[in-house]
Amino acid sequence: MRPTEENLNRAFENYCWAMGKEVGHHPGTWHLDYDEVYGGYCIVETLEKGITHPISMERRELEEMYETLRFGIQTIRYLKEKKPEGWVSIQGRGL
Repeated sequence: MRPTEENLNRAFENYCWAMGKEVGHHPGTWHLDYDEVYGGYCIVETLEKGITHPISMERRELEEMYETLRFGIQTIRYLKEKKPEGWVSIQGRGL
């Protein structure tokens, strides 16, 4: 099954929830930015003055971003359930 934009948005919402982030366009929130000219989707965090790319500035096509988010969710789930000390360590490092 090829993921749809709806699948991607749902995966992004789940990823944000797992990361403790809110989806939106106001300061402190994350959203998916799409630009066909520059190659697809990237995650953007809105700041008080401007934006930043909290994960990477690299843009990904829909299928690749969907799979990347799913992998991230699975990794977070594993760390939280199986290696909670690892999850705490990662959070403490600001990664």
